Amino acid sequence: MRKALMSPLVRSPQVRTNLARALAEVLLRHVSPDSFAPAVDLSNKASRIVYVPADVDSEILLLLQLVEKSLSTSQSDVKQSIFPVRSTVYDSLLFTCAVTGNYDFLKEVCERGRLKNFESKSMLRQYALALMSAGRHALAYQVLQQVIAGGFDSVALLMSAKLSLITNTHLDECIQQCHTVITTNKSAAMAATAYHYEGLAFMRQAAQNRSHAHKSECQQQALTALGKAYDLDPNLPNLNYHLALHYALIRDVENALNFCQAALRLSSRHPQSWNLLALILSAKNEISLALSVIDAAISQHPNDIELLLTQAKLKAHAGLADQAVDTYKVIVGHLRAKEDSSVSIADALPEENDTRQAVIWLHVAALFRSLNQLEDAKLAIAAAQKLQYPPALLHFEVAMLMKSSNRFTECYASLKKALATDPDHVPSLVQIAQLEDSTVLDASTGPSSNRTLLQTAVRLDPTSHEAWYQLGLAHMKESNEMEAADAFLCAAELEQTCPVRPFDCLPITL
Repeated sequence: MRKALMSPLVRSPQVRTNLARALAEVLLRHVSPDSFAPAVDLSNKASRIVYVPADVDSEILLLLQLVEKSLSTSQSDVKQSIFPVRSTVYDSLLFTCAVTGNYDFLKEVCERGRLKNFESKSMLRQYALALMSAGRHALAYQVLQQVIAGGFDSVALLMSAKLSLITNTHLDECIQQCHTVITTNKSAAMAATAYHYEGLAFMRQAAQNRSHAHKSECQQQALTALGKAYDLDPNLPNLNYHLALHYALIRDVENALNFCQAALRLSSRHPQSWNLLALILSAKNEISLALSVIDAAISQHPNDIELLLTQAKLKAHAGLADQAVDTYKVIVGHLRAKEDSSVSIADALPEENDTRQAVIWLHVAALFRSLNQLEDAKLAIAAAQKLQYPPALLHFEVAMLMKSSNRFTECYASLKKALATDPDHVPSLVQIAQLEDSTVLDASTGPSSNRTLLQTAVRLDPTSHEAWYQLGLAHMKESNEMEAADAFLCAAELEQTCPVRPFDCLPITL
């Protein structure tokens, strides 16, 4: 077929189009990358005057684009008759782009398909998927709303719900869309997915809610929805992981451990599940076992920065300072490599990547600071400042660096900046109350003012044992022995189940 395509004797456009399509299908279905041989000898200098595909995927894409162009220039009176052929060509193009991870080109293919009147729901859903893969989330959401407006479509509803979870937006609409699928669709698999997504939406709302009562309500709704999904299909690894994460966040460590182990039995290649297992074991004070787990996970995923951060924290907690520093150096090397390389097509949005990378740099700064490596911590903060950093977290890390250097006035000023950007930043509330109650500042406020700050902190984050402990001290200064005892008891119980890194550092991955 290659020889026929390159032969000047084959002049019929229809024959050449059919040959190109047939060759593309043969390559797509029967030729592996290892057995591919180029159409022309690439070592021959004469062959370099034309483009020669160097691998099977490139040749398939080239052939399908030639077929697409040929079909696009067909006469209008035969367009209807070649519609099924063109649709098959687009399906092959979409499949090849998806397999090769060429998401930007995948989006372009879908856009060209829409221009050729492929306005079916199937094509619109494919277009939305391509946009999601290329990181064009806002446009993908608009396309899915267009599909949904055209009538009930359970697939589009679940795609829209998933997109809302990915972008952490439109969570109320996500819950409503999931509810629509549950009440309208009779498929158990669809219902399980809808309950799953509904539970994740409630989990995200619980994380965002500043009211303790509303947070607790969302957590209970999340557990109910995830439980219904589990009843329908208990063999979903991601569902078991999310149930484990939910129980960990509410400090039900035993249930978290059971579901995390189930997730790993179902799929041992999920790095977040390994990370969660190590954190759960650290919350049970089984540091040695947690280190063994995280070492095994890193042997499978050596470039996973989140796993390395947990490993470093576990080593520091175990008193292995030198080994912890070595791990930090590995993390910094990965971060520097990410800065030097361009953003890959498969990444979500550049701004999101920048923010996530900035957060990791700030975590590294905190880890260096915990080992009194203050110069390294300063360099990590400087690296974060070059990216799209979260202001409250950055100012907090600067404040803690100042505190480690006994520069308390500057520490206090940075904490004030953190609270100016996010009045609900719990670590800053705890630290500023502690500073105001100390003698290191020129002026301090009364104990009632500190108690108010700390009551706000425990309302925002009831699992912060530092906040409960400081609140107990504030009650003691006001001679409120009963309230102080309750606060100290809460702090002691929470500290017993406190992981080396907060459970909410783990993502709600889909």
